[in-house]
Amino acid sequence: MHGVKAALEAIDAAKPDGEINGLVLPIKDATLDDALRAAKDRTLAFDNATKPISQKIEQLEGQSPSRDFIAARLRLRCAPV
Repeated sequence: MHGVKAALEAIDAAKPDGEINGLVLPIKDATLDDALRAAKDRTLAFDNATKPISQKIEQLEGQSPSRDFIAARLRLRCAPV
């Protein structure tokens, strides 16, 4: 998955298309499938881990939010995946 990571870093850094293509083309389909499956698994795990918090936030959204609540909500939305 090293090739996948290098390609993603190049995309994030807005490298030229030619450089990105050079990193992506050698990656085997099975490697990309594995990386995609792992990313989906991490996403589901994150969703499950934050579900109780999200439910509580949804419950509190109808109330007048405090500054601390708004800051916590923003931190949750910006959390890295």
